[in-house]
Amino acid sequence: MRPGLILTIALVTTLAGCRTVRQEAPYYIDGPQQPGPPDGFLPDGTQVLVLGSAGSYSTVWADNGVIAQISTAALDQPSLDAGSNK
Repeated sequence: MRPGLILTIALVTTLAGCRTVRQEAPYYIDGPQQPGPPDGFLPDGTQVLVLGSAGSYSTVWADNGVIAQISTAALDQPSLDAGSNK
């Protein structure tokens, strides 16, 4: 992974707040409607930035660089003070 990408992820998650995968979650690069098995799994504790949501799935940018869709139910609840300077 490129150092600039890591810095960008760190900055964006600090400013916008992030969520945590609270249970291992299958992820889908081209959406959950694709035929076949998931493209991989995000382990419990993975930090993600939610890019958008549709139905019961959220598009996330994971701390390992994966951008994919996972079940929204696999994420913790957003923090009320995300992005604050407390």
